[in-house]
Amino acid sequence: MQQIETAFRISAQPVPAETAFRGAFVYASNSLRVREAFGQPVAREFIARIIGRLGAFTPDPAQQIVAIGDDCLVLWLRPDEGATEDVLENLMVLGGTEPICIDGHDLVPALHAGWTELRTAAPRPLSADESSYVLYASASCSALHVGMWRGHAERFRSDMQIAASVARMYAADGVDCEWQGVVSPYSPLSILYWRGVPRPSKEIIDVHVASHEVFMPPLERLGLTRLADRAQARRVFGRLLEDPSLRLACRISSMSVRHDSYWSQLFALLKAHPSAAGRFTLEISGRTALPSLEDARAFCEAIRQRGARIAMAGFGSGPVNLEGLQACGPQTLLLDESFVGRIACR
Repeated sequence: MQQIETAFRISAQPVPAETAFRGAFVYASNSLRVREAFGQPVAREFIARIIGRLGAFTPDPAQQIVAIGDDCLVLWLRPDEGATEDVLENLMVLGGTEPICIDGHDLVPALHAGWTELRTAAPRPLSADESSYVLYASASCSALHVGMWRGHAERFRSDMQIAASVARMYAADGVDCEWQGVVSPYSPLSILYWRGVPRPSKEIIDVHVASHEVFMPPLERLGLTRLADRAQARRVFGRLLEDPSLRLACRISSMSVRHDSYWSQLFALLKAHPSAAGRFTLEISGRTALPSLEDARAFCEAIRQRGARIAMAGFGSGPVNLEGLQACGPQTLLLDESFVGRIACR
């Protein structure tokens, strides 16, 4: 890989930074699972629809979007189109927030985006070495290494149906907060903070999306937890901006603890509003394993650097061990009741 990267850097002609296009990749990590569950024609249309959505981000999609293989795209973007982390988050939100309906199947893309070192004076196709470099870079992410029901097409289809319902619910602004008080261990009358968990704001017929505890496991199996967690974190923080007397928290899945551009707008909000950030806690659910200890450490450090706090919930009963606890470095640790009961019995 190092030889590929060195080769194209040496051969590339210098391009003035102020006029250059820079390549950003967008990788659809669940394209293979879509093909296994629904067939090759649906998978091809799935990628074509993603390209159509991302085309709204560029003035000349035919020239500025280059497909590499079956599941990876490169977008040539100018600096004036926003060469910042916000651009990558906007690409993922634009391409993957709402479900794509193909032949009666609702599919939610699992997108990962990042900047490459590729620059050019004008949009162009990629060389073989450049394509190999982009494919390697796009696949080298802890976000992609999750169980995606390979070989279990029926379960994947069932989970995807739930994920699509959740995505539509968030897209229609049909989610409110249910507030749960987290009390101090020293005094049952002292509230550490109020935790905001998703609750449908309208009457929901589908029982699979009526509760956060029901729809999060399918999202975790699909690697789509940030579809809900990102929106919920921003909603809770917005409530803090409205009322300076509150101390609030948002619980997110362990699968969402990844330090990448998907959280760039939340990071910006925390930095811009230090008073509210000091009253905000990001509570990590211990129900699933952390995708990467290194990623978790970087993510939690970025949250703390911006004045917010980290809490770890359900410790003692899930797969998050002491190494995960050290990586996240929570200021607040919520022990699972069964874990406390086992300690008491000893």
